[in-house]
Order: sequence, then C-alpha cells, then structure tokens
Amino acid sequence: MNVDFHVAPETVRPLLDNEARMLLLYDAGCPVCRTSVRFLASRKGAERLRMTPLQEHGVLERLGISHEAAMGALHAVTVDGAGYVGADGVIRALAVLPRYRWVGGILRVPGAMPVARMGYNVFARLRPRDECESGVCRRHG
Repeated sequence: MNVDFHVAPETVRPLLDNEARMLLLYDAGCPVCRTSVRFLASRKGAERLRMTPLQEHGVLERLGISHEAAMGALHAVTVDGAGYVGADGVIRALAVLPRYRWVGGILRVPGAMPVARMGYNVFARLRPRDECESGVCRRHG
C-alpha cells in the first residue's frame, strides 16, 4: 500500500493518546461510520487507535486535510505521519489490531486491493451522512 499523504510527525503525535499508533478521522454524522468506530473501539488493541470525528474543532486544519476530502473517505495517519485514505486507511487500522492483521495478508492476493478500493469508494459515495450547520442537520443518502 502506498502512502497517500504525509503529515509532520510532530503535528500528529500531540493528537494521539499515549499508546495510540494511528489517528483515524471519521464522519460522526454517518451512522455506518459510527458503528464501525464502535466495533474497532471494542476490539483488543483498540488503545493503539485514536478515533477522532472529523468534526472535532481544528483537527482537519492541523493535519492539512480539507473538509471535502475528509467527508469523502476515512483518513488514517500513523504516528510517523504516513497518511492513508479510504480502503487503505481501513486496512491499516485493522492491521493495528492483533486479531485483524490477517486482513492485510488476504489483500496481498493479486487483484484484491483494487476490488477493496472499488468497494470502499462505492460505499463512500452512497453512505448516509448528515450535514449540520448552526445546529440544523440535513440527512443525505
């Protein structure tokens, strides 16, 4: 998996908890995204992930990620500043959890990553999302 973007490690490290090795930015207005985060948070090794809503004040600006890009796909940033988007970010996050490292092995099978990316991209375009402004939310999807 190629790195999609870089963030200076000194920028990302203050956003991580003591044991966290990766920051996951997700849309808190997306019910499927919230459910996925709850799933990850309940797994052994979850302390290695810091799951942060993209709506958290200042986090996107600090990392140099546009709101539009963050709404388009999950973003994962490692403690070393390597950034992964979409399916690559999900796979990197799963690899941090001891019981889910095998997922990366399956996706090394030729042709598997393009299929995973395509599936994620379809989901990302069709997923339900809320757009909130001044406390008023509209559901999309």
